[in-house]
Amino acid sequence: SNNAWITMRWFLRYFGLACLLSVTCYGNMPSTEEINLSTSVDDNGSTNDEEYSYYYEDDENEAVVDSAGNVDDTESTLLQEMWRRQQELEKADNEMKFKGYFKNVGGGTKKISEKIRVEDLYLDETYDCVSATEISHTAATPDVLNDPISVQIQQARLSMREKQELRMQQLKTRESLKKQPKPKFRLGASCERLYCAACTIVVTEFAKVVHVKYDDPSVTYIHQIADNFCSSNFDEVNNTTYNAMVADFCIQFNKEFMGYKDALMVPFEQDEDLLNVLQPQSLHNKFNQICTSVGACERSFFEFSTEPANKFQSHWDDNCFVCQAFAENLQEQVQLNRYITEGNIIPIVAATCHRLNLPAPYDALCAPMTVGTLLDDIAWLGKVHVEAVLRKDKAEKGFADTVCEQIHYCVPWMDP
Repeated sequence: SNNAWITMRWFLRYFGLACLLSVTCYGNMPSTEEINLSTSVDDNGSTNDEEYSYYYEDDENEAVVDSAGNVDDTESTLLQEMWRRQQELEKADNEMKFKGYFKNVGGGTKKISEKIRVEDLYLDETYDCVSATEISHTAATPDVLNDPISVQIQQARLSMREKQELRMQQLKTRESLKKQPKPKFRLGASCERLYCAACTIVVTEFAKVVHVKYDDPSVTYIHQIADNFCSSNFDEVNNTTYNAMVADFCIQFNKEFMGYKDALMVPFEQDEDLLNVLQPQSLHNKFNQICTSVGACERSFFEFSTEPANKFQSHWDDNCFVCQAFAENLQEQVQLNRYITEGNIIPIVAATCHRLNLPAPYDALCAPMTVGTLLDDIAWLGKVHVEAVLRKDKAEKGFADTVCEQIHYCVPWMDP
C-alpha cells in the first residue's frame, strides 16, 4: 500500500512537470503554480496522504459556485471588459483614418523660387483683356481746374480788367470742353484683376474638393487631391465652366519645382477646421495667403477701404464704396465664366458678398444686392455687360459706375 502511494506521488509530480512544459496543457493551466507535496510521517513510519495539497495562485480568479448555485466568474468578466475596450480603441483608430487627413510630416516645404510676373504673361494678347493702365474711371472727366489760364491768374501781376478777361476766357474754355464728346475706354476688368480672380477661383474649387473628400477613406493626404486636381477629369476648372485663363492658371499649381504646388497645399494642411473650409473667412484667408505668395494678386486686392483714392471718390458714401467693390468682383467673375446666361448669372451675383467677406457693418449693406429686385436688376446688367465686353465696346463709364448709379447706391460725379 505504501509503495502504491509513493508511486502515485512520483507520478503526479512528473505529470505536473510535463504539463508545465506542454503547450496544450500550459494554455489551460494558471500562469503561476505552486504545488505543495509535503507529507507527514507518523510514529509507525507511514505517510499521511490527507496533507497532500495542490495550491494555485490563480485559483482566486476561477469561477466560484455558491450554495445558491450562482456563478461568480470574475476572470471571465475582466477578459470581456478588456476585449470591449480593445474593440473601442480599434474602432476609434479606424474612424480617425477615415475622417480628415493625416499631417504630412515628410520632407520640408518647397519654397517659391520665383513669383509669377503677370506682365510677362502677355495677358492682353493671349486672353484679349485690357491692361490696368488703359482703364480709367477719370478719363471721361477732363481736369480743367489746373489749366494754364488759372495758373496765369494766380501768378501774374494783372490789373482787375486783365484778370476779368482771363476769367471769361477760362469759362468759355470750360463750356467748350463740356460740349465736346467725352473720351471713351474699352469695357471690362483689367488683365491683372482677372488673373488674380482666376487664382481665387482655383483656390475655391480646390477647397470644395478638400471638403468633399474629407470623409473619403481612399484620400488620406492633401497632396493626393493636388496631384490630380488640374487633370482633364476635373471639369469645373478646365473647359466646361470657366474660360482658358482659369484652366491655364490651374496648371501653374502643377509646377512643384517652382514651389507653387506647396503654396496651394500648405494652407489647407495647416487648417485645423477643414469641415468649415468653405466659410467666407476661411476662403478669404487662403486667397490672401496663396494668391499673393505666388504673385497672382496684390495684397491690396483683398483689402476693403472707405477712404477716397482720388477726388472723383470724395463724394462716395458707405453704400457707394460697398457697391463699387461688389460690382468689380462680379465683373471679374462673369468675365472668367465661359458662358453667361440669364440662368447661371443669378447664383454668381448671389454669392458675391460671400466672396468679398466684407467686415461689419458693411456686410449688411452688401446683402440687399443679392436678393429680390436688386438681384434681378444687377444680374441683367451683368449679362448685358458681358455681351458688350465680347463685342469690345467702349463706354464713358465702367461697369461699377453704371451698376451702382442704376440701383441708386452711388450718385454721378459732378465737375465743380
